[in-house]
Amino acid sequence: MRLELFRFLAGLLLVLPLYGHAEVRVIRDVTLISPERETPLRGAHVLIRDGRIAQVSTQPIDAPDAEVIDGSGRYLVPGLIDSHVHLDHATGLKRRYTTDFDRLYRDFQRQQPRSFLYFGYTTVIENNGDPDIDRSFDAAPLHPHREHCGTLVLSDDFLATDFDSDEDFRAAYPNFLHDRHRTPTLPEGIDPAEHTPAATIARIAATGARCVKLYYEEALWWPGDEHPPFGLPSLPILREVVAAAHARGLTVLMHGNAPAAHRMGLEAGIDVMAHGLWDWAGATGGYAEIPDDVLVTADAVARSSMKQQPTWMAAAGMTSLFEPDSLS
Repeated sequence: MRLELFRFLAGLLLVLPLYGHAEVRVIRDVTLISPERETPLRGAHVLIRDGRIAQVSTQPIDAPDAEVIDGSGRYLVPGLIDSHVHLDHATGLKRRYTTDFDRLYRDFQRQQPRSFLYFGYTTVIENNGDPDIDRSFDAAPLHPHREHCGTLVLSDDFLATDFDSDEDFRAAYPNFLHDRHRTPTLPEGIDPAEHTPAATIARIAATGARCVKLYYEEALWWPGDEHPPFGLPSLPILREVVAAAHARGLTVLMHGNAPAAHRMGLEAGIDVMAHGLWDWAGATGGYAEIPDDVLVTADAVARSSMKQQPTWMAAAGMTSLFEPDSLS
């Protein structure tokens, strides 16, 4: 059933545009699955007029001039939304692993929009993207609708460890956030007024973003006894970001997968935690029981209004890289 549903969705997305300028279409005898219904509606007939659903009926719909799509034995569902994607990440494909990186990465990016559609995703929300990749995605002949979050990182947080110098970091993230509660000054020549929550959120809103993405990454998984030095956002600065974002109607997401991050999210009023609670001291070494403080934090999140993107499949996808048959 699931595979047939995906195939029908993909086929419908490919077929509908081929009907030219017809303003009326009927999908007949299809099994309709939709979140406002407790059970599937079998033998449904759906009238689409001017690109919008005009009627759903279990009786044949009389529309003589309509283009007809036979849905017998197929399933019709609303387009799915993937609310946490990184379109520039081809996880596991690294230049150091292959001499054919450029071709493989180019082929991956060409296929990616079609793969989303094939599995029923008609909207994706880019959480921290590359502008060039985003433009390429939007220019594909067939692609999902893309929304995006504006990324807001500290000048010395975990993401800064990916860069060889502060200058390289600022070139990649010119709209960085200054946490004056933790770091009173910035390097000479940088105006702190340009990096306040109000200023950075204003620039994010001007890009048409629907949301703001923050980071609270402790890197508990880092191998060895020490990880590179980096900072974490303070509670006051997070609350200021939330207030500035909400004033502009933007949802606030925060990356974090450890208990401290989830507790900080609750205290700061974060709208969505961008990962599940899956990491804590010692977790990567194997464990028999989940520690009490982790369970207490998880219960507090469950009772709160803060939403969560578990992203469990991201972890499963990464472990599949170590399975010999994963790319067969």
